[in-house]
Amino acid sequence: MINKTSELSSSELLPICIEEVLDEYLNFLKRIQEISESIEEFSRNLKSLSREIQHLEEYLIEIKMIPIGKLFEEVFHKVKEMAEESGKVIEIEVKGAEIKIDPSIFEALSQPFFYILRNIVQQGIEKPAGYIKINAKKKGRDIVIKIKNNLFPPEFSISDEMDFLTVKKTISKLRGTVEIFSENDEETTFTIKIPQSLDVSILLIFRSLNLEFAVPITHIERIVSAEDFPNLKDEKMINHRNRVIPVKYFSEIFLQQTDKIDEKSYIIIFNMFGTRKGLLVEDILGYEEVVIQSFGKFLEGLNQYSGYYVSAEGIPRYVINPLRIFEEGI
Repeated sequence: MINKTSELSSSELLPICIEEVLDEYLNFLKRIQEISESIEEFSRNLKSLSREIQHLEEYLIEIKMIPIGKLFEEVFHKVKEMAEESGKVIEIEVKGAEIKIDPSIFEALSQPFFYILRNIVQQGIEKPAGYIKINAKKKGRDIVIKIKNNLFPPEFSISDEMDFLTVKKTISKLRGTVEIFSENDEETTFTIKIPQSLDVSILLIFRSLNLEFAVPITHIERIVSAEDFPNLKDEKMINHRNRVIPVKYFSEIFLQQTDKIDEKSYIIIFNMFGTRKGLLVEDILGYEEVVIQSFGKFLEGLNQYSGYYVSAEGIPRYVINPLRIFEEGI
């Protein structure tokens, strides 16, 4: 077989070569575009999957919850019997009985709720009759329960099995609050605010500048030793599995100081909807399953934290929110 290109002169061959190179280059660009589109589609699918998982978690939490009305019914039966024995007639009005709460909160709230109503009947309702109005509403992730009665402000006596301070302490353990407000000594309102659910989170515990912190494992993809990346200090990025991953120093973000990098230092790699970011910490201490406490209104502006908890050893630990730390890159 005769190769026709060998019969062509250099001037005739050059355009053919250029055309072939351009074809290859265009094919290469096309493949790059296809890969880019595939990555974008994968990222979209990953975000969609993350949302679906979140919805599934919310659904699983929802189906295990108990209508708060069942709690009211249990307590009302006891309170009405007590009122009848005292020769009192009480009218109870309830709104929001269909609102659901976590079973653990349901169990823990039963006793303080009973003692509040018992105290109203014994000390706040005079013969022959009175009323109790209960209104439960959902407010964000919290449930607000207002209990009103129509007489003088009740006072919890020291002889009560559970005085008001103990009631407050019990509800505080549920990450809630309880307050009493009296209007012209005619109507008293107990306001109980509790979370709808006590979500248990698995946290990674780490140390930075001798302080202990925690982060949910939700977006953690991998933990690597900082020693494996000698250029980290200068470049503040690593090449891990053929991916260039920017790295932030936790101590610089939160403590305005720089951690030294040694054999104990680690980089926590987060995968947030297909975007990978690294966080350098001084040391990794392990994992814990805890209920994260909210800061409340006083510290609600600390967006880089999800909340806090107190360890079994009595050590308070802030729980960081990685989505906020790397927010500008997501």
